[in-house]
This record gives sequence, structure tokens and C-alpha cells, in this order.
Amino acid sequence: RLVDLGSGAGLPGIVIKIARPDITTVLLESARMKALFLRHVQTELGLEGLEVVHGRAESREVLNGHAERYDWVTVRAVSGLQEIWKLSRPLLNASGRMVASKGPEGKDEAPVELEGTPHIEEIQADVPGLGRERRLLVVG
Repeated sequence: RLVDLGSGAGLPGIVIKIARPDITTVLLESARMKALFLRHVQTELGLEGLEVVHGRAESREVLNGHAERYDWVTVRAVSGLQEIWKLSRPLLNASGRMVASKGPEGKDEAPVELEGTPHIEEIQADVPGLGRERRLLVVG
């Protein structure tokens, strides 16, 4: 089970779902119009096993229905690693991991200490056509 936090236009959640249709996927998006767009894409592409949830990761409603359910949390990290870990951790099961996609600043964040002292692995990601450095920080 995977949840994509702040899914926006569906990256990487929809791409992962297309590549791995066997993975139960939840796209969590706080902006109503983006969530409506994601539902439209889901319908148009006929993606089964994909759920779009309109809400914020830290909200009581989301936590009540989604706490400790996921093996993976993906997030295009627009804030610091400590903040996204704080949002992701309650959603992960005991062996779950978070994958944060970061720009060049990711190299400065990998040594930070996170609550629960999880292991942090840094992976250099080459995204063709992007024209800038990406790093994946795998936490858990």
C-alpha cells in the first residue's frame, strides 16, 4: 500500500500506479480542485485500486482513516525533511518507508536527525529532460 502526499497533478502516485497496477495507491491532496482533477484522471485512465482523498495529512479525519496503513509514503518534498517525516510517520506501518524527492538541497538534509531515529538512504536520481539534480531520500 502506498500513499502519495500532496499529490498535486499525480506525480509520482499515478505514474507508480500505472507502472505497478498491483499496488493499492492513495493520492492525498489538500486542494479541492487538484483532488477533482485527480479523480477525473483516475476515471479517464480506468485506474482500479487507486483512491483520491481530499484532505491534509495532519487532519484528524485523514489520520483516523489512514494511520499506520501504508508500506510507502511518497512526497515531492517542498518543505524540510523533518516536516515531511512528521506528516508521513503516522501513516506508515511498522516497517514502512517514506521516499522524498528533493532538489539539490537534499544533500544538506540527509544527515539530519529525525524522530524515531530512522535510517536515511540518499539516492541520486537522473530524470531525463528535467535539467536539474534530483535526490531521493528514503527514510525508514
